[in-house]
Amino acid sequence: MSSSSRREPNGFDQRVKIDERSPLISETNNTNLGIRLNDVIEIKTFSAREAIYLLKKAFPAFFAFLLLQVLQVTNVFFIGHLGQAELAGLALGTMVNQRIIWLLSEQILIYLGQDAELSHYAALYLRYLLLGAPPALIFWCLEKFLQGQGIMKATTYVLAICCPINIFLNYVLIWGPLSLGYIGAPIATTIIHWLMLLLTFLYIKYIDGYDVWGGWSHSSFKDWSSFTRLALPGMLTSCADWWIYELIALCAGYFGSVSLASHRLILTSTLLLFQIPHSLAVAASNRVGNLLGAGLPNRAIITTNTSLLLAVIGATCNAMILLCFKDSIGYFFTHDEDVVKMVASILPLAAIFQLSDGVGNIGSGVLRGQGRLKIVAAIFLPAFYLIGLPLGLMFAFKFSMGLKGLWTGVTCASISMAVGIFLAVSMTDWKWEVEECFRRVKSELIVDDAGEL
Repeated sequence: MSSSSRREPNGFDQRVKIDERSPLISETNNTNLGIRLNDVIEIKTFSAREAIYLLKKAFPAFFAFLLLQVLQVTNVFFIGHLGQAELAGLALGTMVNQRIIWLLSEQILIYLGQDAELSHYAALYLRYLLLGAPPALIFWCLEKFLQGQGIMKATTYVLAICCPINIFLNYVLIWGPLSLGYIGAPIATTIIHWLMLLLTFLYIKYIDGYDVWGGWSHSSFKDWSSFTRLALPGMLTSCADWWIYELIALCAGYFGSVSLASHRLILTSTLLLFQIPHSLAVAASNRVGNLLGAGLPNRAIITTNTSLLLAVIGATCNAMILLCFKDSIGYFFTHDEDVVKMVASILPLAAIFQLSDGVGNIGSGVLRGQGRLKIVAAIFLPAFYLIGLPLGLMFAFKFSMGLKGLWTGVTCASISMAVGIFLAVSMTDWKWEVEECFRRVKSELIVDDAGEL
C-alpha cells in the first residue's frame, strides 16, 4: 500500500489508509477538494510497494478464478478421454450454453450446418445443465457483490470446497460406480452450481459481506438510469469478449470434430493462464476507483503504471509456458493424435495473444475503476467484430487456413484492443477523473440527504 510521510499543504495526511472500504470522500477534508486537486507532489512512475499491494489483493481473486476454471477443466478432462466426438460435442454445447439457447439447441445447430452427431451431444449436455443455470447466475452476482467490498477470499473458500467435490462427482458419474458416461459431466456441474450458491449465501450471512446489505426499500427501484449507464457497456464488453470465441467454435464445427475439439482445448489452456491478468485487473480496478474517490490522482497514476508493468511480466510468463509446452498440453486432455498436433500448431498464436490480452485486460480494469465503461465497450466491439472476426473468417475460409485462420483473426483483434485500451489509459486526464468522481458521489449524497435511503 502506497504511503508517504509528507503532509500536503491543505493538511491532508498522505499516510491515511486507502482500501476498498474507505469512504469515497475523505472525512478529513471533504470541503476543500480544489486545493487537493491542484497540489503538486513528486510522482514515482512505478512503486514496489504498490506492486506488493496489488499482488496481495489479486492473489485471492486469482486463486478463486483459477479454481473456477478448474471446475470447467474437470469436465473437459473427463469428457476428452471419452472420445473426439464427445469432446467436440462439449465444445458446441458450451458455445450454445453461453448464448443462452437451450431446448432447441440440436435443431438450431443442425440448421446452421453442424454435424448431426456433434449437435446431439451438445443438446444432451445442455439438457442436463439447464437446472444449474439459475444458481450459476445468482452466484456470479453475489461474487461481484463481495468483490465490490474488497472481499476477495470468499469465492476462493467456496471453490476450494467445491473443486475436489466436482472431481469426485465427475469420476463417480462418468467413469465410476454409476457410469453414466457423457451426461455425468453436466449433472455434476449442476450439483456443483447449487452447492456454490448455498456456500456463498452462508459465507455472506455468517462470515462477511452482510453488513452493507441494507435490506429492500423503495429506493431500490429508483435511479436505475445511472446503474444502467454503467451496466450496459460492461455487459456489452463481456459479451463481445466471450461470444467471439463461441463464434469461432461455431465456425470450427464446419471443419470437423478435430478442429472443434482442438479449439476447446486451446481455449481451455488460454483461459487457465488468463486468470493472472484477470485477477490483477480486478485488483487494479478496485484500487484505482478507491484512490480517485479519495482524491488522490497521483497515487492512481502509480497504481496504473505498476499494474501495466505487472501485466507485461505476467503475460510474458504465460506466453513462455504455452511455447515451451505446446507439444504436450494436448495430451493432458486427450489421446487423439490429430487433436494434439493441431493444438500444438496453434498454441504459438495463443502465446502472442497472451501478451496483448494481458495488457488490454488490465488496462480495461483501470478504465473500469475510472467509471469509463463506455470507452472500454467502444474499443472492444470494433476490435473483435470489425477487425478480428472478418479477418478470421477470411483467413479460415478464403485462404483455407481453417482453425489456425480463425485464431489468427482473434489474435489480430486482441492486439487492436490492447493498443486502443493502452492509448485510452495513457491519455487519461486524472484530475478531471477525480472531479468527475466527486460530482457523481455528490449527486448521490444529495439523493441520500433527501431521505431516499
